[in-house]
Amino acid sequence: MRFMFLMLALLLIAACGKKEVRNEVSEEKQPVELLKYGDQFYAEGDYENAFRAYGIIYYNFPTSREYIDAALGLSKCYGAMENYEKEFDILFTLLRENLIPSKVPAVYTSIAGFYERSAGISEQITAESGNDYQKAISYL
Repeated sequence: MRFMFLMLALLLIAACGKKEVRNEVSEEKQPVELLKYGDQFYAEGDYENAFRAYGIIYYNFPTSREYIDAALGLSKCYGAMENYEKEFDILFTLLRENLIPSKVPAVYTSIAGFYERSAGISEQITAESGNDYQKAISYL
């Protein structure tokens, strides 16, 4: 009986010691691969690893083609982690320093998304604005 109890206790202790397997982001990867990993992690909701992947590009490869996409991804991660001040800082910095005209619409779209989230605009509020317009006209 003691032997069975001892075996059961050892089995339970061994089962509790399981390590969580996580995909880590290596700094030796190229920006293209890191951006792909960041996008994949973000789509899966793993904002910490997405943040790491985008951050490596943002801080270590500022002259790469993927820099702006990584900065946009990094700002999305900050937003997902509710650090809105850092999210806006990155977007505003991109807007001031962006040298690639084809990326400007993506930056403006991200800023618009930031303002929409920070203002708490929902479809219901947006739908009610039509009523405000009609009410304003009635005052004329």
